Amino acid sequence: MESATYRLQDQQRTTLWIGAIATPLVPAVLAVVNVLTGGGTPFALAVPVGLVLALAYLNMASGSTTVDVSGISAHRLLGSSTWTWDQVGGITVKETVWRGRPQRRLIVHGANGRTRRLPAPAHWSFGAVTSGLADPRFADRAGEIIAAGQAHQVLY
Repeated sequence: MESATYRLQDQQRTTLWIGAIATPLVPAVLAVVNVLTGGGTPFALAVPVGLVLALAYLNMASGSTTVDVSGISAHRLLGSSTWTWDQVGGITVKETVWRGRPQRRLIVHGANGRTRRLPAPAHWSFGAVTSGLADPRFADRAGEIIAAGQAHQVLY
């Protein structure tokens, strides 16, 4: 088995990068305008919240999943996890619905009972602006990762 690395599709990553830039920028601009006009609304308090959300977006955008003969690795900006095949109890697709839109993610079930969501591939849409971000290759990519687990006889 060759090594394969999965990332979010380009459109998903681009949208997350734009969100990471715009989320703290909007309250910062409003805070500056507020100070210059002598307004009384404390937009500056929204800047730290925007920075935290931006970090979350960057963490999602940087995510990748690598599958190889030794196991599965999940990498994100804020950390990584690695499982050898004997530490994997199963790999499943978790399907949820958010505001009437389907969300699908791959879940690694550890042999110890803990579960972790893989950063990629992902099939999600969060509203009118991002509704086109569902990964059309999700089923194929998820199938490849699940098949790799089955090849190593880890699925229950």
